[in-house]
Amino acid sequence: MRRVVVSVMVICLLAVMMTAAGAQTRQEVDTLKRQMEELQKQMEGLQKQLEALQAEEAPPEVSIPDPVAGCWTDRITINGFFHNMYAARKDTSDDFFMRRLYVNMIANLSSSTTSVVTLARVGPSDPNIDLANAFVDYKFKDNWMVRFGQVPTYFGLDTYESSSRIIPLERFVATEGIPSRPDRPGLPGLYFQGPWDRGFYVSRLPQGKEPMVVAGLVNGNFRNSDDNNNRTWSLDLKWDRDWGRWGASYMDGKYGPTGSETDRKALGLYFRTEPKPWGFQSEYVRGSFMGSDIDGWYVQAAYRQGRNTPYFRYQKYDPDKDTSGDTFKGWHLGINHQLTRNNRLTLEYSDADRSDIDYGQLALQWELCF
Repeated sequence: MRRVVVSVMVICLLAVMMTAAGAQTRQEVDTLKRQMEELQKQMEGLQKQLEALQAEEAPPEVSIPDPVAGCWTDRITINGFFHNMYAARKDTSDDFFMRRLYVNMIANLSSSTTSVVTLARVGPSDPNIDLANAFVDYKFKDNWMVRFGQVPTYFGLDTYESSSRIIPLERFVATEGIPSRPDRPGLPGLYFQGPWDRGFYVSRLPQGKEPMVVAGLVNGNFRNSDDNNNRTWSLDLKWDRDWGRWGASYMDGKYGPTGSETDRKALGLYFRTEPKPWGFQSEYVRGSFMGSDIDGWYVQAAYRQGRNTPYFRYQKYDPDKDTSGDTFKGWHLGINHQLTRNNRLTLEYSDADRSDIDYGQLALQWELCF
């Protein structure tokens, strides 16, 4: 339509110019002026009609919503580690085995809510992959948080921290115990079925030099269904400093089915200095478990130099103070070698025994973190 209007205007102007060139009288010039004014009015009318047609043909404006901020996959983190090990034992068989495998799926749902699900395979002879963690962290104030579900304990130092954080191959015997094997009995500790239980913890996060304060209430039967009417409560105080960590933990509850429950309670004290390059660590536990009074401690020294961290740990654990000759004693000498950020090798020699059971071994472990 616009092309038609322009063509008409050009033709009219040319006609006017040619006519004007041949005009000889005043009357002819006036006539030409009137014709030009008339043409101008017609062109203005055509222009208005063109604008009206264009307005009718234009598509309506569409409101486009803002794009969704991110995708659900942006809020999911998957990490973990595994320990593959070879152990040559003194009085039993030697073999290759998977000591630990953990896969964490962490969902940061909001600034106040985080969900954690952990799959684990733990133990030299257990082929199953189980549900370890399944809890929600909810921060209801700037420095207050509740953790609810199937939750890991805050007790002590070795038991509380990830296995990838531990320098020796195994945790404190008084808390973790020693896994049993087909050809060798184990030794139960306070958390011999793992650090997990079902319940909740309320934490007051530290501000300045204050400690982290954690109060908890759980079934006291690890990841199994509760089999008595008792609960285990706990209180933990943890001070973090530039040089390391120190603190105290207390737990009190019952273990075992209704009618045959026994005390499961303990006091734990601990400290650690980070290896810069020297580092020292120690824990002490005293309490009652499975009808016996227990007592245990260890001391550890480590020296970090570049990628290598040689270490030494000596520990002692009496699972029944009323029985003589059943105390576990052992020393562990080893070295960590950090191949890369994600890969670490640990070579350790242990000389340990309890009564007539020899727990000594030479072991090599490959740790992969992802």
